[in-house]
Amino acid sequence: MPDKYIPKGRSGYTIAGVFVTRLWSKDIDANLAKHEKIHRDQWYYYVNQTGYWFAFPILYAAAGSNACKNRFEIEAGLGDGRYRC
Repeated sequence: MPDKYIPKGRSGYTIAGVFVTRLWSKDIDANLAKHEKIHRDQWYYYVNQTGYWFAFPILYAAAGSNACKNRFEIEAGLGDGRYRC
């Protein structure tokens, strides 16, 4: 994945059950995989609660772009997501 599609300071992003990243599979450790699995679970939770596939992206954006203060990143584990806050 070209760098221009991944926000600066992030390993990638999760869309439903897919982790989009520029990392090689050997660079994805168990902690990062766990972090992204939680995002997958968040995505499905809000889809099931609302019935709308776009619910989680809207809520995520509303939580703010500062990962260290974003409630979804905090819930997924900042350290596991490789954030330095």
